[in-house]
Amino acid sequence: MKRSETALRQLLAHNKFNIPIESFLVFVNPEFTLLQAPLNEKIILPTQLPRFLNKLNQQSPKTFIHSNLSAQLTSLRISENRFSRIPSYKYSDLQKGITCPSCRSFMHPENSKIHWSTCSYFEKKEQGLFRSIQDFYLLFPQTKIMTNMIYDWCGGTCSKKFIRNRLKTSFELLGRTQKAFYGPKHME
Repeated sequence: MKRSETALRQLLAHNKFNIPIESFLVFVNPEFTLLQAPLNEKIILPTQLPRFLNKLNQQSPKTFIHSNLSAQLTSLRISENRFSRIPSYKYSDLQKGITCPSCRSFMHPENSKIHWSTCSYFEKKEQGLFRSIQDFYLLFPQTKIMTNMIYDWCGGTCSKKFIRNRLKTSFELLGRTQKAFYGPKHME
């Protein structure tokens, strides 16, 4: 018996639910193929999933016990995923530059393109800049996007003029002083 099935049985017994459990291995990725799958195993492949769910819905009418079980399981739900904890980091501790979308190494600028020597990947400098801006915004959502900040974040690999021009075309300039920053453009 699998550990997760045992844990579920213990949870149901602890909460005084006597409901039979039947476990299946379910593959949900529509591009997945399992060759030479054993016939005696309870495996549901992506193409079998709609039929399996229809059959499951027809077999078990919802009862008062199912409603109580649903409410109980919902109340036991853990709101914070222990695997989604982000380690603490500071801007000053992070390496600056534009990273490759393939190998995650740092780039070497070549005129209007970016080249990564580790994997020989090329892309337009503008694409690399926008990916870096997205990374910056993901890591520091409360920090205002300013030309000098992005210049530093990209490790000085793009000129401030290049960054400013790209920010002007894709973002809205908010403010008119040295403290002006860029925000998302409003959709009309």
